[in-house]
Amino acid sequence: MALRFLLDQDLPLASSAIQKPKEIPAKEFLGGLPIHCACRSGASSEITDVLLSKSGASAKMKDFQGNLPIHSLLKHGNSVDIGGVKALFKAYSASLKKRNSDGDIPLIIALKYGVKSDIIEYLFQAHPEAAEEKSGDGRSPLVLAIENGCDDAAVLKMLEQSPAYATTIDEKTRLLPIEIATNHHRSPQLIHYLLLEDLPVDLADRSPAAWSNYRSSYQHSWEHVVSNDEYSEVVSNLLQACTHAQRIALGKASCRMNEKRLVDEAAPNCKRALVVGMRLFGIIELTDIAPAFATDRTSIYYGLKHPEAPVEGVSVVFEGEVGETPLPVIVKLTPYRELMERELSARHDYQLSGEYVPQIYSVHHSKEQSSSPAYCISMEQGLTLENIWLELKGKDTNARIPVEDIRQIAKALLHMHDKGLVHGDFGSHNVGNVSEP
Repeated sequence: MALRFLLDQDLPLASSAIQKPKEIPAKEFLGGLPIHCACRSGASSEITDVLLSKSGASAKMKDFQGNLPIHSLLKHGNSVDIGGVKALFKAYSASLKKRNSDGDIPLIIALKYGVKSDIIEYLFQAHPEAAEEKSGDGRSPLVLAIENGCDDAAVLKMLEQSPAYATTIDEKTRLLPIEIATNHHRSPQLIHYLLLEDLPVDLADRSPAAWSNYRSSYQHSWEHVVSNDEYSEVVSNLLQACTHAQRIALGKASCRMNEKRLVDEAAPNCKRALVVGMRLFGIIELTDIAPAFATDRTSIYYGLKHPEAPVEGVSVVFEGEVGETPLPVIVKLTPYRELMERELSARHDYQLSGEYVPQIYSVHHSKEQSSSPAYCISMEQGLTLENIWLELKGKDTNARIPVEDIRQIAKALLHMHDKGLVHGDFGSHNVGNVSEP
């Protein structure tokens, strides 16, 4: 090879500065050493190796534009030979931390110019902290990797190294990384992992009160994804990993531009996933988050039972016939199996009449050990003494409960006594199934 022949003549060519030709204006002259010329022209790794073998220190020199040889080489994008990159790094390992006149380190340049994925991976492995550095114009490596077609593996490694960038607005586009990812139709897997970094709730919080624990760093990535059905499968899969309380939080999160609930503004398929997800076991919709009555063993709510199939991870202990429209129900939630069994067996074993005792429509049991409460019992939403009293007080402060209603309650208690049972928790909220005369 001619280059090797010249260098072998013991001439200091490899370390000699390039002389400016007269015909080139000074402001256009890039200068530097032979290694700079070779890298600016996209030289092969063979040429780079020869030049570095004669002058290893040339890898540390910048040209008149402030570019190290590795900076110039990476600007050749997809045609860059990884052998040349490795040789330049070996000659000057600190080069991966050095910025050029544009304020970019080598990984940033490689991402901007679309070099091959194996080179991206090599640069990242050699200097992982580069994923935390922004470009000279304020853009994160995560955004550049998403925008310029890096494979998922490389993007996810950068996300893992610097998760804060998932919620950082891009300086150039003024978009979140997930917005850039969906605009470029990136994979569902990548969208899923970006979402995990920017949810309104902490998925590690499995407590029943998780619906009220919003993350302060929430930047509306979730709102963006559910506004378009392209990634509705991602939404459905993520909701399946949530507790009921977390699904409520995700559905009731406020939209960025108004005070409406996100579930009300979502795209059709995403909306359906949210609506079903906000129901207990995909079937029972609570009309209020706060219980109507609660003890240390059970909580009682008002709700609606929908004609939907149970979600994955739910065992149907019992389910009666329900029509095609939502059915008003009383919902009893408990973590205790014996309470569920007592509700079922008492009615069956003692042949209690549905005229006096609310009919059970369904009982569902979560198979997830972390779920609390585990059992959900839906039953007929009959009137209680408390219902009647509140309704009457709302109309007339001097109102009195009709004698016929008191008589109905007495009949219900007598029915139970005749069967050999006592109520055990006598109170205005649950004295019987009081029906309208």
